[in-house]
Amino acid sequence: MSRQKPLLIIALLFYIVAPSLFEWMSAISGSWYRPFIIWLAIIIIAYIVQFRDKSHDV
Repeated sequence: MSRQKPLLIIALLFYIVAPSLFEWMSAISGSWYRPFIIWLAIIIIAYIVQFRDKSHDV
């Protein structure tokens, strides 16, 4: 249950920000690397979450 609240908050924030984010990514006047910035941010966040959540289950 402790992991559900942060995931719900992240999902809600994504739902609110997604339309603006997709519009920013697909703007014709934008740079070619804009979608890659989003993916890089997702990979870095996933790495940080995985690194912080080390469980020593054997």
